[in-house]
Amino acid sequence: MRWLPRLPLAGGYFCGECKKIQPIPSKNLFEYIGVESKFALNDDELKKKFRDLQMRMHPDKFAHTSDIERSISGEHSRMLNTAMKTLGEPLERAKYLLETEGRESIGEVEKSHLAPEELMEVLDWQESVAEMEDESMLQEEKSNVKKEIATAMKTLDGQLTSKDWKASKRTVIRLQYLYSIRTAVDKKIERTFSRTLFGETTLETPGVWKNICRDPSDEYAMCRAHHRFARKDPCSCANGDEVQVSHYALRWHVHFPLKMLIGSVTLTAKVLKTTQHVWLDVRDLSIRSVTVCGKNADFRIAPNVYTFFGSRMKIYLPVDCQREGQELEIVIDYSTSPDASALQWMKKEQTQDKKAPYLFSQCQAIHARSIMPCMDTPSIKSTYDAQVTVPAGSTCLMSAINEGSKGTDEETTFFFKQPVAIPSYLLAIVVGVLAKRDISDRCAVWAEPSMVEKAHWEFNETEDILATAEKIAGKYIWGRYDMVCLPPTFPFGGMENPCLTFLTPTLISGDRSLVSVIAHEIAHSWSGNLVTNKSWEHFWLNEGFTMFIERKICGRLVNEKYRQFMSFNGWTNNLIPAVYEQFNPTHQFTRLIQDHENVDPDVAFSCVPYEKGSALLFYLEQKLGGPDVFEPYLRDYLSTFAHKAIDSFQWKDHLYKYFHDKKDILDTVNFDQCSGLRPMRLPLRLSPLSATKKMQPLQQIEFLSQLWQHDPPLEHYKLEALDALYKLNDSQNCEIVLNWIRVCIKAKWEKIIDKAIWFVESQGRLKYCRPVYRALYAWPVAQKRAKETYLRTRSEMHPITAEMIAKELHVRHSTHTVCF
Repeated sequence: MRWLPRLPLAGGYFCGECKKIQPIPSKNLFEYIGVESKFALNDDELKKKFRDLQMRMHPDKFAHTSDIERSISGEHSRMLNTAMKTLGEPLERAKYLLETEGRESIGEVEKSHLAPEELMEVLDWQESVAEMEDESMLQEEKSNVKKEIATAMKTLDGQLTSKDWKASKRTVIRLQYLYSIRTAVDKKIERTFSRTLFGETTLETPGVWKNICRDPSDEYAMCRAHHRFARKDPCSCANGDEVQVSHYALRWHVHFPLKMLIGSVTLTAKVLKTTQHVWLDVRDLSIRSVTVCGKNADFRIAPNVYTFFGSRMKIYLPVDCQREGQELEIVIDYSTSPDASALQWMKKEQTQDKKAPYLFSQCQAIHARSIMPCMDTPSIKSTYDAQVTVPAGSTCLMSAINEGSKGTDEETTFFFKQPVAIPSYLLAIVVGVLAKRDISDRCAVWAEPSMVEKAHWEFNETEDILATAEKIAGKYIWGRYDMVCLPPTFPFGGMENPCLTFLTPTLISGDRSLVSVIAHEIAHSWSGNLVTNKSWEHFWLNEGFTMFIERKICGRLVNEKYRQFMSFNGWTNNLIPAVYEQFNPTHQFTRLIQDHENVDPDVAFSCVPYEKGSALLFYLEQKLGGPDVFEPYLRDYLSTFAHKAIDSFQWKDHLYKYFHDKKDILDTVNFDQCSGLRPMRLPLRLSPLSATKKMQPLQQIEFLSQLWQHDPPLEHYKLEALDALYKLNDSQNCEIVLNWIRVCIKAKWEKIIDKAIWFVESQGRLKYCRPVYRALYAWPVAQKRAKETYLRTRSEMHPITAEMIAKELHVRHSTHTVCF
């Protein structure tokens, strides 16, 4: 392939001779889009040019081309994204014209360039909006702001046309203030009628949770909020309201040299409402053919505006297959991309035993679409079966019941069946040289042969945990509960794939101190796998309930005080850092119910749904009468919504119906919209250092967490003493190591840098890597090494990990999900 700038270009984007995509021809955004460089643009023309370029440049179009072409298409995608965000919004377009033609930039200092009377006017306006509570007054104020913005825009058009840059700059600054007032008004209006979030939570004493409440708003407000959120999953194009997919039949050949799954999927479906199309989610898939009920069918793949959503696959149904009640059999022959976001392909040299290559998947949240065409939303559940052919000597496992295998000297085919309907994100596969150790009749652990004995010892209490969970949540319906200990690059602590939980080897501490993760994944067998959040906006229904049940399991196995201490630790060690370090107290991702319109769920992922959701349930349990009252409700909730996908409003309706005799108590709980967490500082009384030797690992973790939150940071000689006395650098418990590293980085103790770099290189768990990389990047002394370490090791990371860390380090990564 050649890139020869002297050759004529087709539209400036493709070589006129070889038709290959070319590097970006111009850095000027107006020239790149192909519109005149002026403020008054035709919005329809701009959108049309954007759509045309999007169709031609979308990375999905280049999924099976060379690395160079994929890289260049990514550059075009980012450029197009920047162009549309800048030129598509009039205020940003004006600022761009000021910067590129008028040589006038607008930063924080320049905002003071408003005339004093203008500045006082907008500040008084902002203050009056802050005091407004009446919705009719707010609506009137919104209309006034809208008129002011329209007038200012008209003035700005004339100023920019005449190239009066100084006057244009003053008008842009005024518009920025008007925009902020408009945003404030919109938020106030939303707050007066919408119960889209659950209240703030704060800690009074260990294990006691209180909701920060305002007076509950009227029932009509709740109805409007319910209407707003009872909507289609914004992360999927699936038309599940028209066509119901009940079963997927997968036929895969695992091709390690090509890093591809090659084969087909057969969808069994039913038309619920007369329709001409079936819409499926796909990402980086190469579709060879489609048949519907034995007939060749036309299809079209159109990229989504936001590339982390992949593309939309539109299958045209034959005329006789469009009517309501029609049974469909859709067969799609396809292959995945080597860069499929759900898959990590590992060379044998990257594995523990170095015997054979290795493959594992991670489909949560919206990555199943990269390994099969599907309705990739948790709101739709289907059964599946699979036939998977792998190289001889390797074992294949899936999130299903293994029904045997057959093979030759060169390859083996494994057969699986999942008879319980599951959402697409629970599809899972692992292939590698694996050994198995039974724990009980229904539990076993798999791992590479050199690790399997350690894993077996560490997780040997799994049957006891599962039996305890059944006493709390009801009968376990999934048949088997097997686990597989994956390579260190697995990005999560565990993944609750039915019949086969995925686990990180970072849980193997040698003292069983981290097996609460097993309790968590087992709890998902009910909350998440059986009762599922309808969309990722209601993720707390999966994780908040699971965390709550996990701690109940641990409380039964140890004692109630241990359960409450776990809750305390989760609040201080997980939730507070997420709110104040990862986000901020008013960030929308600190809410229980989030808005994922044009949002990548991976970016929104944090411990907030886990800890804040669990805290809400803990608070409700205490308020409604304790475990003896709340646990029967919990079982009723799980049985009522078993095999269904629900949203938070259905949960609340059920809560009120079950506790109909306690409505007066529930009415004192605020479910209104509140944002983030109240600023809070816990009093810190440090125990004598010698006391830590008597602490359990969870207590040591909490102790270090408190040290990390303590201001001022510890002096270096105290850190030296702690490490010398307790060998924290040598700990095998990753939770302890993480918190120790955070304490030392906060204190700017340079001796910890080597340990921190080793820690992020030795494993790929996001819970550990993200905060350490974030802290190293924020420390000028360590910033360069953090970037160098990432760039050197990213090719060995899981795609999800590589992308999330790149965002933390502000480094461009080739697999970035690009927002157009």
